[in-house]
Amino acid sequence: MIYTTRAIIIGTTAYTDNSLIIKAYTEEFGLQSYILRAARKKGGNAKPQHFQALRVVELEISQTPKAKLSSIRSSQLAGSYEHITTDIVKTTLALFLTEVINLSVKESVPNKELFHLLASETSALEAAPTKDTTEFHLRFLVKLASVLGFCPQDNYDAAHPYFNLRTGAFVATMQESDTLNQEASMSLHKLLSNPTERITRTLAERRELLNNLLHFYAIHITAGKPIRSHEILYTILG
Repeated sequence: MIYTTRAIIIGTTAYTDNSLIIKAYTEEFGLQSYILRAARKKGGNAKPQHFQALRVVELEISQTPKAKLSSIRSSQLAGSYEHITTDIVKTTLALFLTEVINLSVKESVPNKELFHLLASETSALEAAPTKDTTEFHLRFLVKLASVLGFCPQDNYDAAHPYFNLRTGAFVATMQESDTLNQEASMSLHKLLSNPTERITRTLAERRELLNNLLHFYAIHITAGKPIRSHEILYTILG
């Protein structure tokens, strides 16, 4: 059986000397893994360079009943990824986004809203001026959490000035654990309520906000597994 689907590449692993296992989030089938045979063969219909992180690719897939993995017959890039490839800031952001997706997206069922979010965010990262990507990763975390159904509740007001990471809502009193202080809670509220405006002024603010969001993810979706590439973000984004 032959079928086609758009897919967002979120992982590539060497399988044999000449084959790759491709992990992708597809528009039609959700999270899938495929095998790319003869990956280094010149003139093939599926090109290894198409399978770098966060590329949106049109795939033609061959599925046979007894095969453990369906095979990729051909691939075609669905957009331009020049800047994600050559701009170190965007390359690092793509690495971070890919790790977040790998740890957060687990179901092999189609979710068109999720696919369209990931595809649009990939296009937005490619198109944005590098100077405007300072908070891109922070906004992505909020958008992804919203689509996956565990977004922080923005019920902030004077009576609820503290954000509880475990309940996912702002609360009236500072509790012993998993509650952000007033300053950190205000930063999160600003991020949730201002989807386009820049809300941090310093690197320290962005680091604290990112760490708090990653803690929130660890509690609610990644089962405590750490996201490690944020350390590279700190180095590259300064």
